[in-house]
Amino acid sequence: MKEEQLIDFIRGKITDESEMKVILSWIEMSSENHKIYNDILNCWALSGMLDENSQVDVDQQFRRFKRKNFRLKQITEYLKNAAVILVLLSFGALTQYLISKNSLKKNVSWCEVTVPPGQSVELALSDSTKVWLNSGTKFRYPSSFSTKTRVVELNGEAFFNVTSDKKHPFIVKTTYLDVNVTGTRFNVAAYNDNDKTDITLVAGKVDLQNKNGNTIAELFPNMNAEFINSSDKLNLKKVNVDFYTSWTTGTIVFRQESLGEIAKKLNKWYNVEIVFDHEDIKDIAFSGSILKNKPIDQILEILTYISRIGYQMQTRSNQPNLIHLKHLPMNKEL
Repeated sequence: MKEEQLIDFIRGKITDESEMKVILSWIEMSSENHKIYNDILNCWALSGMLDENSQVDVDQQFRRFKRKNFRLKQITEYLKNAAVILVLLSFGALTQYLISKNSLKKNVSWCEVTVPPGQSVELALSDSTKVWLNSGTKFRYPSSFSTKTRVVELNGEAFFNVTSDKKHPFIVKTTYLDVNVTGTRFNVAAYNDNDKTDITLVAGKVDLQNKNGNTIAELFPNMNAEFINSSDKLNLKKVNVDFYTSWTTGTIVFRQESLGEIAKKLNKWYNVEIVFDHEDIKDIAFSGSILKNKPIDQILEILTYISRIGYQMQTRSNQPNLIHLKHLPMNKEL
């Protein structure tokens, strides 16, 4: 395994399914491989790469930064003594990070996908339903659906394009709500570490059910439901669905969203840990859009340009890089 392959994987340049499977299986082969992947991911996030129109040699700049900040061993050294047969991943998912199968009742085999920070996953289920999984998401689905329902489990964010089948409802189970559909397109954001579950409907109809199986709301196209987990409060509103679904195409849109909420998303997308040296900074609201394939330092530069905040980045090995956000003094020096 060459470092260049991991770099291309992180930058989303790997499109060959067989090569993707080999890389993902190698990452999970050992804790040492996983550490190397995280180090390269952290390094890339802080590498200061410019956009595609720049004349700077991005790969050369990355290698220069890496030599200065990391002492990475050659990945091939870890493969020399590895006597492990790579297990091919199932269902054609191009960016599956972890798949484990467990035998449940009725001998149904389940698959579990965990999406690494900074990555996303697109996969197809046995009924031809398509699913896009966002960074930091855990998703469980059966290798084949039962004769009555199509049930999947979600902790994170996913966009579903469900194949229509009125006789077999499609149910997305989250910690606090279940989403019941027969054929539709919708987005669900339900990270367990967040106090809200967010459902946005693009097409079709959605029934929201509590964990007792009772329907608490029906959604129609261009509607959003925000469920506050700690208080069981439900807010319904008409929305521009692009605001909630643009992440599937690599663009993130903000509409007067607080920096505190933006930071939570950046933590997942870029595998970083953002801390606020001044708590009131969390309430600063921003509107705009971000391309997910840009290094995080470019995102932070934009934020500092339009508001009086500064940042400091600390590189850490084997754990997310640390980013401090703080008020800038009058002389604009940190």
